[in-house]
Amino acid sequence: MFIAVEGIPGSGKTALIRSLRDRLPKNESGHLSVDIEFPSYGRVGSVIRSTDRANPAGSPPRPFEPSSLLHLNLADMYDEMPRWESRLVDGGDILCERYFVWLRVTQIDHHSPYMVDHVCRKAERLLPRPDLYVILNLRPEDAIKRIQLCNWPPRPMPNLDHMQVLADRYLQVSNTIWSWLPRGEQGVLVLDGARETYQLADAVCDRV
Repeated sequence: MFIAVEGIPGSGKTALIRSLRDRLPKNESGHLSVDIEFPSYGRVGSVIRSTDRANPAGSPPRPFEPSSLLHLNLADMYDEMPRWESRLVDGGDILCERYFVWLRVTQIDHHSPYMVDHVCRKAERLLPRPDLYVILNLRPEDAIKRIQLCNWPPRPMPNLDHMQVLADRYLQVSNTIWSWLPRGEQGVLVLDGARETYQLADAVCDRV
Protein backbone atom coordinates (compact mmCIF):
# COMPACT_ATOMS: atom_id res chain seq x y z
CA MET A 1 0.00 0.00 0.00
CA PHE A 2 1.35 3.41 -1.05
CA ILE A 3 -0.10 6.23 1.07
CA ALA A 4 0.81 9.89 0.47
CA VAL A 5 0.00 12.51 3.12
CA GLU A 6 -0.28 16.20 2.19
CA GLY A 7 -1.23 19.45 3.87
CA ILE A 8 0.03 22.89 4.79
CA PRO A 9 2.95 23.18 7.24
CA GLY A 10 1.75 22.32 10.74
CA SER A 11 -1.28 20.33 9.58
CA GLY A 12 -0.07 17.11 11.26
CA LYS A 13 1.50 15.14 8.39
CA THR A 14 4.48 13.82 10.35
CA ALA A 15 2.39 12.85 13.39
CA LEU A 16 -0.09 10.97 11.21
CA ILE A 17 2.63 9.07 9.39
CA ARG A 18 4.21 8.04 12.69
CA SER A 19 0.85 6.80 13.93
CA LEU A 20 0.20 4.86 10.73
CA ARG A 21 3.65 3.30 10.88
CA ASP A 22 2.79 1.79 14.25
CA ARG A 23 -0.65 0.59 13.12
CA LEU A 24 0.01 -0.96 9.73
CA PRO A 25 0.66 -4.69 10.17
CA LYS A 26 3.69 -6.59 9.03
CA ASN A 27 3.21 -8.72 5.96
CA GLU A 28 4.19 -12.39 5.77
CA SER A 29 7.80 -11.43 5.04
CA GLY A 30 7.89 -9.24 8.15
CA HIS A 31 8.17 -6.03 6.15
CA LEU A 32 7.22 -2.87 7.96
CA SER A 33 6.33 0.43 6.40
CA VAL A 34 8.95 2.69 4.81
CA ASP A 35 8.72 6.43 5.41
CA ILE A 36 9.66 8.89 2.66
CA GLU A 37 9.62 12.66 2.87
CA PHE A 38 10.08 15.13 0.04
CA PRO A 39 12.39 16.88 -0.37
CA SER A 40 14.15 13.66 0.53
CA TYR A 41 17.42 13.18 2.36
CA GLY A 42 18.95 11.59 -0.75
CA ARG A 43 21.53 13.06 -3.07
CA VAL A 44 19.14 15.46 -4.82
CA GLY A 45 16.86 16.24 -1.89
CA SER A 46 19.81 17.13 0.33
CA VAL A 47 20.81 19.86 -2.09
CA ILE A 48 17.31 21.33 -1.90
CA ARG A 49 17.16 21.07 1.88
CA SER A 50 20.55 22.71 2.36
CA THR A 51 19.18 25.95 0.89
CA ASP A 52 15.60 25.68 2.16
CA ARG A 53 16.05 26.37 5.86
CA ALA A 54 14.25 29.71 5.81
CA ASN A 55 11.42 28.78 3.46
CA PRO A 56 8.94 26.56 5.34
CA ALA A 57 5.92 27.48 3.26
CA GLY A 58 7.30 26.51 -0.12
CA SER A 59 8.99 29.70 -1.32
CA PRO A 60 12.00 29.07 -3.58
CA PRO A 61 15.40 29.39 -1.91
CA ARG A 62 17.56 32.14 -3.36
CA PRO A 63 20.32 29.99 -4.94
CA PHE A 64 17.78 28.44 -7.36
CA GLU A 65 15.61 29.95 -10.03
CA PRO A 66 11.99 28.82 -9.65
CA SER A 67 12.12 26.68 -12.80
CA SER A 68 15.27 24.97 -11.53
CA LEU A 69 13.63 24.26 -8.18
CA LEU A 70 10.60 22.68 -9.83
CA HIS A 71 12.76 20.35 -11.88
CA LEU A 72 15.06 19.60 -8.94
CA ASN A 73 12.08 18.45 -6.88
CA LEU A 74 10.91 16.24 -9.73
CA ALA A 75 14.43 14.84 -10.09
CA ASP A 76 14.41 14.08 -6.36
CA MET A 77 11.21 12.06 -6.76
CA TYR A 78 12.50 10.26 -9.84
CA ASP A 79 15.68 9.41 -7.95
CA GLU A 80 14.09 8.17 -4.72
CA MET A 81 10.90 6.36 -5.63
CA PRO A 82 12.40 3.42 -7.59
CA ARG A 83 14.38 2.47 -4.47
CA TRP A 84 11.17 1.81 -2.57
CA GLU A 85 8.93 0.31 -5.24
CA SER A 86 10.27 -3.16 -4.48
CA ARG A 87 8.67 -2.83 -1.02
CA LEU A 88 5.28 -2.56 -2.67
CA VAL A 89 5.96 -5.61 -4.80
CA ASP A 90 6.82 -7.56 -1.64
CA GLY A 91 3.63 -6.42 0.08
CA GLY A 92 5.17 -3.70 2.21
CA ASP A 93 3.87 -0.16 2.72
CA ILE A 94 5.20 3.23 1.69
CA LEU A 95 4.18 6.25 3.75
CA CYS A 96 5.12 9.44 1.92
CA GLU A 97 5.08 12.93 3.42
CA ARG A 98 4.50 15.43 0.59
CA TYR A 99 4.39 14.07 -2.91
CA PHE A 100 2.96 15.27 -6.18
CA VAL A 101 0.16 17.53 -4.98
CA TRP A 102 2.71 19.47 -2.93
CA LEU A 103 4.55 20.48 -6.12
CA ARG A 104 1.35 21.54 -7.82
CA VAL A 105 0.24 23.60 -4.82
CA THR A 106 3.52 25.40 -4.10
CA GLN A 107 5.11 25.90 -7.50
CA ILE A 108 2.15 27.73 -9.02
CA ASP A 109 3.42 30.80 -7.09
CA HIS A 110 6.42 30.98 -9.39
CA HIS A 111 5.17 29.69 -12.74
CA SER A 112 2.11 29.97 -14.92
CA PRO A 113 -0.53 27.34 -14.09
CA TYR A 114 -0.07 25.98 -17.61
CA MET A 115 3.66 25.34 -17.11
CA VAL A 116 3.17 23.62 -13.76
CA ASP A 117 0.38 21.48 -15.19
CA HIS A 118 2.42 20.61 -18.28
CA VAL A 119 5.54 19.58 -16.33
CA CYS A 120 3.57 17.67 -13.69
CA ARG A 121 1.45 15.78 -16.20
CA LYS A 122 4.56 14.52 -17.96
CA ALA A 123 6.01 13.36 -14.65
CA GLU A 124 2.75 11.76 -13.51
CA ARG A 125 3.07 9.18 -16.25
CA LEU A 126 6.38 7.98 -14.82
CA LEU A 127 6.06 8.30 -11.03
CA PRO A 128 4.30 5.64 -8.92
CA ARG A 129 0.68 6.51 -8.13
CA PRO A 130 -0.47 6.31 -4.50
CA ASP A 131 -3.23 3.92 -3.51
CA LEU A 132 -4.46 6.58 -1.10
CA TYR A 133 -3.86 10.33 -1.10
CA VAL A 134 -4.60 11.87 2.32
CA ILE A 135 -4.98 15.64 2.48
CA LEU A 136 -5.08 17.22 5.94
CA ASN A 137 -7.17 20.38 6.05
CA LEU A 138 -6.42 22.78 8.92
CA ARG A 139 -7.03 26.48 9.48
CA PRO A 140 -3.76 28.38 8.90
CA GLU A 141 -4.11 30.13 12.27
CA ASP A 142 -4.18 26.76 14.05
CA ALA A 143 -1.30 25.43 11.95
CA ILE A 144 0.90 28.39 12.88
CA LYS A 145 0.12 27.87 16.58
CA ARG A 146 1.32 24.28 16.23
CA ILE A 147 4.49 25.39 14.49
CA GLN A 148 5.18 27.90 17.28
CA LEU A 149 4.84 25.15 19.89
CA CYS A 150 7.11 22.73 18.03
CA ASN A 151 9.50 25.15 16.36
CA TRP A 152 12.78 23.28 16.76
CA PRO A 153 15.15 23.90 15.17
CA PRO A 154 13.93 27.51 15.06
CA ARG A 155 12.70 28.67 11.66
CA PRO A 156 10.90 31.79 10.47
CA MET A 157 7.12 31.59 10.82
CA PRO A 158 5.13 31.06 7.60
CA ASN A 159 3.09 33.99 6.31
CA LEU A 160 -0.56 33.63 7.33
CA ASP A 161 -1.98 34.90 4.03
CA HIS A 162 0.24 32.57 2.03
CA MET A 163 -0.74 29.63 4.23
CA GLN A 164 -4.40 30.36 3.47
CA VAL A 165 -3.66 30.37 -0.25
CA LEU A 166 -1.92 27.00 0.06
CA ALA A 167 -4.81 25.55 2.09
CA ASP A 168 -7.31 26.66 -0.55
CA ARG A 169 -5.20 25.14 -3.32
CA TYR A 170 -4.97 21.80 -1.54
CA LEU A 171 -8.76 21.63 -1.38
CA GLN A 172 -9.05 22.57 -5.05
CA VAL A 173 -6.59 19.89 -6.11
CA SER A 174 -8.35 17.29 -3.96
CA ASN A 175 -11.35 17.61 -6.27
CA THR A 176 -9.36 16.64 -9.37
CA ILE A 177 -6.42 14.47 -8.28
CA TRP A 178 -8.65 11.36 -8.06
CA SER A 179 -8.60 11.00 -11.86
CA TRP A 180 -4.87 10.22 -11.64
CA LEU A 181 -5.18 7.57 -8.91
CA PRO A 182 -5.69 3.81 -9.36
CA ARG A 183 -8.67 3.79 -6.98
CA GLY A 184 -10.33 6.89 -8.42
CA GLU A 185 -12.43 8.88 -5.96
CA GLN A 186 -11.86 6.23 -3.28
CA GLY A 187 -8.16 7.09 -3.48
CA VAL A 188 -8.60 10.59 -2.02
CA LEU A 189 -9.31 11.23 1.66
CA VAL A 190 -9.65 14.79 2.98
CA LEU A 191 -9.50 14.93 6.78
CA ASP A 192 -9.86 17.66 9.38
CA GLY A 193 -6.33 18.22 10.69
CA ALA A 194 -7.76 19.56 13.96
CA ARG A 195 -8.83 16.05 14.97
CA GLU A 196 -6.68 13.93 17.24
CA THR A 197 -3.94 11.99 15.48
CA TYR A 198 -5.39 8.62 16.50
CA GLN A 199 -8.74 9.62 14.98
CA LEU A 200 -7.03 10.54 11.71
CA ALA A 201 -5.15 7.24 11.70
CA ASP A 202 -8.41 5.36 12.32
CA ALA A 203 -10.00 7.08 9.33
CA VAL A 204 -7.05 6.19 7.09
CA CYS A 205 -7.00 2.57 8.25
CA ASP A 206 -10.75 2.30 7.62
CA ARG A 207 -10.21 3.44 4.02
CA VAL A 208 -7.30 1.10 3.27
